Amino acid sequence: MKDILDLDRYPLDREGSAEWQRLVEQSVAALEADGMFNLEGFLRPGVAEQAVREIQPVMAARSHVHKRMHNIYFKPEIPELAPDHPALRKVETISHTVCADQIPGSVVLAIYEYEPLLRFLAATMGKTRLH
Repeated sequence: MKDILDLDRYPLDREGSAEWQRLVEQSVAALEADGMFNLEGFLRPGVAEQAVREIQPVMAARSHVHKRMHNIYFKPEIPELAPDHPALRKVETISHTVCADQIPGSVVLAIYEYEPLLRFLAATMGKTRLH
């Protein structure tokens, strides 16, 4: 995994270490302040491009495509808002879904199944485990 993720900068593989705990604490603080945290440079250079090369052909030929028009609430109306309120304006969402068994051996699947990442994410959300 060290060739995919920058585990020197983000010590996911050293759970319980002072560095790991500091990363969890920084991530929790950012999550509380901003609703998200960013792991700048988490992927090694070229990994994102490799992932695109691996998955793009599958997405183009074998993904499940789901299109829909909706507002930001995914509800036809919100009683508190006027019908012409900007939040009720419809936008189109197009999702291309690929299942794990369609991308065996891919970078994306390797990251998705990396147990130390799951444990780190669980810790940032105050969970004992993610499934």
